[in-house]
Amino acid sequence: QMPFKHVYLHGLVRASDGQKMSKSKGNGIDPLKMIATYGADALRGALILWNTPWNDQKFSEQKVEYVWKFINKFWNATRFVQSQLWEDAETQKEYHAIGQLLQNESKLLSEYDTWILNKVDDLIVVSAKWSDKFMLGEALQEIITCVRHDFCDWYVEIVKSDKSELTQSVLLYVLWTACIVLHPSCPFVSEQLWKSLWFTWSLMHARWPEPLLLWIKNYKFNLLMEIITQFRSLRLEVTNQPNEEVTLFVQANHDIHEILINHTPLIKKILRASELICVNEHEQLPSDIV
Repeated sequence: QMPFKHVYLHGLVRASDGQKMSKSKGNGIDPLKMIATYGADALRGALILWNTPWNDQKFSEQKVEYVWKFINKFWNATRFVQSQLWEDAETQKEYHAIGQLLQNESKLLSEYDTWILNKVDDLIVVSAKWSDKFMLGEALQEIITCVRHDFCDWYVEIVKSDKSELTQSVLLYVLWTACIVLHPSCPFVSEQLWKSLWFTWSLMHARWPEPLLLWIKNYKFNLLMEIITQFRSLRLEVTNQPNEEVTLFVQANHDIHEILINHTPLIKKILRASELICVNEHEQLPSDIV
């Protein structure tokens, strides 16, 4: 019988300056020391992430640290989510049943819920596409971007102050899906988090997830994220006291006003603003604002 259907040949792992690693040059890296410092998954992820087929790659400790910081952020987000779940969550529905629940009860989802679920749908499709083409680095980068930026930086922060009836189910579904798609690249931490989410069987036996296909797109939320990001940048420019409450003045058109008014509590919470004042784009702003 044929032992393998596919054999993946990667390029040479070189030192950070592009030279070949050797004992005589003293530019080699001890993988056991890397594992002791950052963990096996961080080292494995770094080798995958910057690996382009048929090309050599330059290896550095900073790349391992980059993956380690992502893993640490995902770990902390999972711990936070566990603290927010219902007391008998471990007795609730299985992974695919949770997905079915979200499809059947989509009307109860908030716009934040549908946004992150659409992001996860895209991740499932794109990461599978890259993996099928053996572009493993691109697949891992898509996972890191979605989990770290979309889930940890945005969705988790939002649900701290704005929850829907299905927020807990969404949190569980996203975490479970993230563990499954991350497992080929970071098997140890994904397995540990999977077991911490009340599964007794190994993640290796999990089927690759299928997109929910809610078909509920929310383009306005992407604009809201951009507005909040711009607010944060402006705040850093005008004040060096991030915990100080400020009053926000916004001069914009009617469509932007509508988005801001509908999300005023969230904006004030995230930006630590005491007040949000919107004025028409043709009105004059107060002369004493910064």
